[in-house]
Amino acid sequence: MDRELREELGVAPSSATPLTEVRATAALEGVPIRLVVFRADLAGRPAPAAEIAALRWTGAAVDPGLGLAPAVRHHVLPLVV
Repeated sequence: MDRELREELGVAPSSATPLTEVRATAALEGVPIRLVVFRADLAGRPAPAAEIAALRWTGAAVDPGLGLAPAVRHHVLPLVV
């Protein structure tokens, strides 16, 4: 988790706790996936890096045009908004 946050968002976790584990089918590849999701406090301000093109905060009313993967939309967002 530390490496991914540093590489893709330029931040480090100052604390992290497990939130949930999701088993679903990858939206693009159609293969089984396992997502381990953490709730984290970040040291620093996230900024797009590596393969991340842009960041956007969202709330409970998620814009359908946002293009979130079904596993995130249906399993993760309900836990955090």
